Amino acid sequence: MSLQSIKSHLPSEVQSIIGSRATWDGNMKNISSSKLLVAIEAIEHRARLSKGTKVFSFAARAISELSVRNLDSSQSDKLRKLKRKLSHAVKSCFVDFEMTPEITGVAARAVGAGAQHGERLHVYGSVIKDQYNRWCVSRSSKDFSEYLASHASTAEKREMRNNVVRYFTSQEAERYLTTFRHGRIVQKGHQLGSGNYMFTLNMHGDRLYVGKKEKGKLHHASFTAGDPVQCAGRLIIKNGEIKKVKLDSGHYKPKAEHGENLRAYLSHSSRLGSSTEHLPIISHRN
Repeated sequence: MSLQSIKSHLPSEVQSIIGSRATWDGNMKNISSSKLLVAIEAIEHRARLSKGTKVFSFAARAISELSVRNLDSSQSDKLRKLKRKLSHAVKSCFVDFEMTPEITGVAARAVGAGAQHGERLHVYGSVIKDQYNRWCVSRSSKDFSEYLASHASTAEKREMRNNVVRYFTSQEAERYLTTFRHGRIVQKGHQLGSGNYMFTLNMHGDRLYVGKKEKGKLHHASFTAGDPVQCAGRLIIKNGEIKKVKLDSGHYKPKAEHGENLRAYLSHSSRLGSSTEHLPIISHRN
């Protein structure tokens, strides 16, 4: 099912913006929660028929947007069920609910950043997660950004301003894209050195991004700007060879089945081939 054919099942407000990703963050905030839920449900119902990933990226962004809104209990329950069903249907990891304030970005003015109206910051750290969890249980009538502006202390706002994560455009992410040469992992023409690297396998399952984590600056969600991914975690590399994979990502919380997505990608003859069968892929709980 193409994007064009699925659009006919979406509310008109969603139809007008879904085709252009650049408009999502600004315009999605003007669409009612009930209509965003209708759109997510329509996409979930047709997930197995769609071959593209843009509709799923839109659904994921809508889920994050709704996660920082003041929803009633029935809407919250529906949102969680739809997220679970959609991630299962497309066999991908969606960002954990606790991380959604980072994905949607909080209003810069909410943390006193002195930014122009409308600018949003992708803030990471224990402070914003704690504030988000308090907001979730508070049953506040305010959306999360409003709550944050009035409840975070000056010191907390300062800490949040110092923990803004970079989210890349597709062009910016190219520098982290990898290929393989004689069974060894290569980036920008050079073999990767020994070390512990974070990675994400994009939602389409054909692009592996690898880089060194910079806490509070560069995380798993940076490579695909918070989109769902087929797998995420850490690669243990020695002289360009992947020795071990750990399914360790606080953003995506991958499971064993997502590790098998990575194994399938690596097993292609142009990458690691049949040797992938013996590659240790370890769940985080281990």
